[in-house]
Amino acid sequence: MFNQAIVVGRLGRDPEMRTLDNGSTFTTFSLATSKVWNDKLSGERKEITQWHNISIWNEQAAKYASQYLRKGSKVQVVGQIQYRKWTDNDGNQRNSTDIVIDRYEGQLVNLTDRDEFDKIDKSIPEYSKNDLKEDTANKAPVGDMDDEIPF
Repeated sequence: MFNQAIVVGRLGRDPEMRTLDNGSTFTTFSLATSKVWNDKLSGERKEITQWHNISIWNEQAAKYASQYLRKGSKVQVVGQIQYRKWTDNDGNQRNSTDIVIDRYEGQLVNLTDRDEFDKIDKSIPEYSKNDLKEDTANKAPVGDMDDEIPF
């Protein structure tokens, strides 16, 4: 059996790096993917955006994401689909679907070009194409997604 998701989109918020009690670190962010088409009847341009929770458990990729990615960065994520159930603070049952890059499988590729990268955050250091591809990380809760579409 095979469980793999590949998504290319833009970050809806800055990555958030967290540390667990055991010292493990992980990074989370929301990723927006969009589909654009022209309505055949009206000729009107239509767009639908889907939001994805991303969790990175590979330590190197998690650090890379928190250091070099910002809201609006374009990335490719290759990970596994994971479904979670939990009870929130009000006692309500909650469900979520995450795309998870675990410690040994998955991939994070920064697709933001140099000009676009400079517009996102001038403080990000120089990088080369070899720096962009990182092997990646596991499982974690992800916060609410932004309603603002970063396109």
